[in-house]
Amino acid sequence: MPKRRASRTAVLARKNIELAIAAPQVIARRAIQMANAGKSPSANDLSEFQRMGSEKVYAFAASWQAMAMRMFQIQQNMAFSEMRNFWTPWLWNSRGPRLPMMSMNDFLSLAAKGMAPVHRAATANARRLGGKSLI
Repeated sequence: MPKRRASRTAVLARKNIELAIAAPQVIARRAIQMANAGKSPSANDLSEFQRMGSEKVYAFAASWQAMAMRMFQIQQNMAFSEMRNFWTPWLWNSRGPRLPMMSMNDFLSLAAKGMAPVHRAATANARRLGGKSLI
C-alpha cells in the first residue's frame, strides 16, 4: 500500500508540538548551566551563553526573511490574478470578477516558513544539550 503524505496542517501541528517540547528542555538545560556556572563561568559556559544569544537573533531574522519572501510570492500571485481579471473580463462568472484572496494553503505555508528556522534551532539545541550532564 502506498504511503500517504501528511497534510500541511498535520506537518505544521507536529512541528508545533516538537517545538513546544524542545524549547522548555533547552531553557531548563541552559538555566541549570547558568546556575552551575555561578560568578566565574568557564570558557565553555561563556561560549554557550554567547551561542544562546546569537542563535536567537539568527532564528528570528531567518524566520522574518522566510515569511517576507513567502508573503511576497503570495502577493505576486494575487496581483497576477487581479491583472488576469482586468485583461480577461470574458472569463468572469455571473457574479463578476473573481477577487484574489489568500487561501488556507497560503496561510499554512506562511506559518510553516516562519516557524522552520525557530523549530530547526530549538530541536537541534535540544538534541545537542540533551546528552550533557549538567550536575
